[in-house]
Amino acid sequence: MSENQTMLDYLLVYPDYSMWSYEEDMCEEILEQYGEISENPFLVENGLSLSTEAEVPEYNLETLPFFQTVKNQESGETLTPRGHQYELTEVPEGTRKSARYLGHGLHEYTGKFYPQLVSTIFSLLDLEAGDTVMDPFCGSGTTLYQGRLESLNTVGIDINPFSVYLSRTKVSTLDVDLSEMREFSFSCKTLTSEEYTLPEPDYLDKWFEDPVINQVRGLHSQISDVQNDQVRQLLFITLSDLLRTVSHQDEDQIRVLRADEIPEDVDVYEMFEDRFNKNVKRVEDTQDFKTKFDLNEETVVEQADATTMAEETSLPDIDHMVCSPPYATGLPYVDTYRLSLFTLGLLEKKDRRDLERQVIGNREIRPQEKEDLEAEFLDNYDSLWLPDNVKELIKRVYDLNVDADVGFRRKNKAALLYKYFRDMRDVLDQGHQMLPEGGNFVLVVGRNTTKAGDDKEVVEIPTDDFLYDIGEMVGYEKANLVEKSLNSTAIGEVHSKNAIQEEKILFLEK
Repeated sequence: MSENQTMLDYLLVYPDYSMWSYEEDMCEEILEQYGEISENPFLVENGLSLSTEAEVPEYNLETLPFFQTVKNQESGETLTPRGHQYELTEVPEGTRKSARYLGHGLHEYTGKFYPQLVSTIFSLLDLEAGDTVMDPFCGSGTTLYQGRLESLNTVGIDINPFSVYLSRTKVSTLDVDLSEMREFSFSCKTLTSEEYTLPEPDYLDKWFEDPVINQVRGLHSQISDVQNDQVRQLLFITLSDLLRTVSHQDEDQIRVLRADEIPEDVDVYEMFEDRFNKNVKRVEDTQDFKTKFDLNEETVVEQADATTMAEETSLPDIDHMVCSPPYATGLPYVDTYRLSLFTLGLLEKKDRRDLERQVIGNREIRPQEKEDLEAEFLDNYDSLWLPDNVKELIKRVYDLNVDADVGFRRKNKAALLYKYFRDMRDVLDQGHQMLPEGGNFVLVVGRNTTKAGDDKEVVEIPTDDFLYDIGEMVGYEKANLVEKSLNSTAIGEVHSKNAIQEEKILFLEK
């Protein structure tokens, strides 16, 4: 910089709610892409000062995460980033962080990304409006929807048909005919099984009290008559979001277990109406922002297997991938949402086990498959396309359990770990084929543990480090690594006491 060159100064104010230290660290890392940062309480009491040689593009300022205002000292103009405007629709006073603003609040989803983190990753990637980001494990559609809110094209795949349905519905809030949605009205009629048959009636009847399931039938029949596909999907997602609450399923458990207290005298119609009205407001707010920020990009969502995604001809070209991948023997997404899968007609009961076995990281395995995986691992140990540290840990778990007096879940663990890391290697390899030079595959992932052997030895599984090493082996460069702690757990996204408390954000660059 020449002696006479004038620096541009920006004052950035943090939100009124508390932030985790890693969130502040990431905000600083984002700003350091543009210039020098400092904490100056005389200029900004709760925030940062940024000095730059060149003006920061308006899009990059607009899409900054967390900050509630950005002031250009030279022009005197103050900008409110989009993210803060979005948050204020859910928490008007802005005093607490919300992960459920706009379409993010359509449906509960266990273990989901929180949108502020997705936005932070986008800013760390220094994206431009119109770039295309893909999530190969799109789950509830957080990455896809947040990308659209930030003027990005988004692409998502998932093997779980409920995830595909929910993701498409969430994104559809940008385009659905609001007038037709408002026109929907329902009568509080109850229907018996003789009058209206739900998909998989024998199964669903066992999970609801008769007065409850008859109300569900009444709503289902009326929603099914709606002709507009997007409106019908939004209504079914609204119904889906209350199913676990009014069923025998224990909401506090991620697996399907019966609750101690069974809801009997439940007004399903009142609950549906309350959720429906809230969702209409979410759509109204979303479409107001669509007009305000000209959010006219596109989204593609397909049901597909991430281990073979490069073969999917329906997917467009992409610039980056961002995801929160599954863990080995982690959350049972198919099991958790089986009531929704069956009620919405997305899966037949006879196909549930097969679908679960296709999910990366699942814990379901047949005896013959276990034997085949163990033989593949042991017979080809030296030549396996996996880093040595990954193979050594799998072998350690196998050795501890093979002759031990342990249950079948632990007997299966080594085979399942091998399958998981083999599958994730294939996902990273497929991503490498799809990404352009300079494109990043970003993963938010932590580490978990397992107990092995007669002494129940605790074995740490450093999934984060292993996937980073596998990525390098596949051909990526280790571009950046951000350590974080207490992410979604801090805002109530995970019910389990065993939820991952610390994670890393892995940036793998092609």
